[in-house]
Amino acid sequence: MLTLDEALTIENQDAPDEAAHYATLQRAINEGAWTFQGSCGRAMMAAIEGGHCLLGHRGFQDAYGSPFKVSPQSRLPLAPRV
Repeated sequence: MLTLDEALTIENQDAPDEAAHYATLQRAINEGAWTFQGSCGRAMMAAIEGGHCLLGHRGFQDAYGSPFKVSPQSRLPLAPRV
C-alpha cells in the first residue's frame, strides 16, 4: 500500500529528484494504484510510455475497468492511449 507521502509526491510532483519521482511512480504501478484520481493514473501511464517505468508481468485495470495488457516478449504495456 502506498503511503500518504508517496501519494502526495505523485499528486504534487514534488519528489526531491527525478529518480525519486520515478521510483514512487514505479511503486504505485507495482501496487496497482490505477483507481487513484485521474492525474495519478495519467502520470503512471506517461512514465510507462516514456520508458521510465515498467508495468510488470501482470496486467491491471484502470478506474473504468479497461485492462492494461502486457506483452510477454517485452514486458511493456499494450494499453490503449487515453
